[in-house]
Amino acid sequence: MIERIIRKAALAFPQVRRLKEQRDDALRRLEVLERQVAEAAARRSDETVQDQRADRAVQRALEAVRSEYTVLPRFAYHLPMDYAAETLPPVFDPPVIVEGESLPLPPPAERHGHAGGDAEYLEWGRYEKDLLVRFMRDRLPSLDGLSIMDFGCSSGRVLRHFHTDAAKTKWKLTGVDVSARRIEWMRRHFPRDINVYTGTFLPILPFEDNSLDVIYGMSVFTHIKYLWDTWLLELRRVLKPGGLLMQSIHTEHAWRFFVAHRQEAWARDALGPMLLEHAALPADYVYFGDLDKNQVFWKEKIAAEFWSRYYRDVEILPPPERYSYQSWVIARK
Repeated sequence: MIERIIRKAALAFPQVRRLKEQRDDALRRLEVLERQVAEAAARRSDETVQDQRADRAVQRALEAVRSEYTVLPRFAYHLPMDYAAETLPPVFDPPVIVEGESLPLPPPAERHGHAGGDAEYLEWGRYEKDLLVRFMRDRLPSLDGLSIMDFGCSSGRVLRHFHTDAAKTKWKLTGVDVSARRIEWMRRHFPRDINVYTGTFLPILPFEDNSLDVIYGMSVFTHIKYLWDTWLLELRRVLKPGGLLMQSIHTEHAWRFFVAHRQEAWARDALGPMLLEHAALPADYVYFGDLDKNQVFWKEKIAAEFWSRYYRDVEILPPPERYSYQSWVIARK
């Protein structure tokens, strides 16, 4: 009570009133500043949370892209093992050892969809190797000392069987694929006398002119929508005069096979609604897809006409009796 009376009396003096007014004004300004600081801190907190959410979203997107573009099949890209800033050696399941086989088999995850069973994987590769050797024997003067390249070797399903005969035939073997992971597996588990390397979607081969006798490939030109003619010229460059090119392609046979399986997801994914609209190959050729994944079909007569611009003695052979619906193009430089 006494304190209130004293304060009231003191305010009767102008100097005291001015001091109180200045103090009250300073307290109001301080309150405003404290509120502004608190609001700024809250905004910064919200912005930090938003930034963290944005960072997480970006990282998820990058992980999705990296995952998408390191998974086969991807036919238009050079495929490194990953797109991360730091790359460490890939982790593979143990190789499969089969009694009587000189080379280990890749684990099922590294077989690129070719027969998970060991026996069928071996038989399929051996069958196609024997088919290719028959083609070679019928068209080359000798099979001794040949330089042979598997164009699109994956993890060596067919190439491994050429190595079985290489000691007596003196074959020099090379394997190339756009999947660095598959090549890495071969580099670790196949002998050094098989030269393996990771290729690129660009039509560039690291070989001298006229350096290879035979180039074969299963289901490679079936997926080269872009630059297929440039690739033919690059393969011709490295072939020796008279050298043999053997490549499987999609023709009317393959189209009928896809149509017969049009209800299956892999067929619809490969050609979409075209399979429902056209029971027969609807044009001289069909290139379907984009840089990610694509399918290429030629009518046999068109394939022969196109490839004959770059090679001589072009033959189009029907699909073999087993394992494949793809036709074979065989040609010489």
